[in-house]
Amino acid sequence: ILVHDITERIQVENELKELSLVDELTGLTNRRGFKMLGNQLLMMAQRMEYNLGLYYIDMDNLKWVNDVLGHAEGDKALKEIGDILRQTFRSADIIARVGGDEFVVLSVISDDHSIPTMMDRLNARVEISNKALPDYQIGFSVGVAVFSPENPRTMESLLEEADRDMYVKKAAKKGVRSPSLKNPIRPPGN
Repeated sequence: ILVHDITERIQVENELKELSLVDELTGLTNRRGFKMLGNQLLMMAQRMEYNLGLYYIDMDNLKWVNDVLGHAEGDKALKEIGDILRQTFRSADIIARVGGDEFVVLSVISDDHSIPTMMDRLNARVEISNKALPDYQIGFSVGVAVFSPENPRTMESLLEEADRDMYVKKAAKKGVRSPSLKNPIRPPGN
């Protein structure tokens, strides 16, 4: 019985540890896990001398989806974005949901995983996904920051730069209705 109790306790402790690093809705790493894993990857990139790209992704109009179509549909949209990110980036990349509708990816930059290449792949995945959505189209704004060993930076400074870049891009498309709808319901102000 003692061995069973110890085994059960270890299993519960491992589950709690995993839950503290994983976003329950999407199954992606959460903010806490991202900071922990991201800082480790930054140290490794510095030591091994390779560049990293940090993508800061903000879903457009999640509030509208929640208010008009319901929170269950909003949750489905967030899960869909998680799936899009998993399909776009490598399993070795750190993909996280760090806020309500905010995601970040920390990825090693290489010839076949350059920032323009990854943005093209991300946009292609979104197009494929949007063909299957009945009521609206997923849209988001992406800001990018680059870590290089020649100019080392903290995770906080990378996040701040990518977040600023994302807001600039979001502001630039304010005139664009996103998510675009396949039915006559319109988000307020559009």
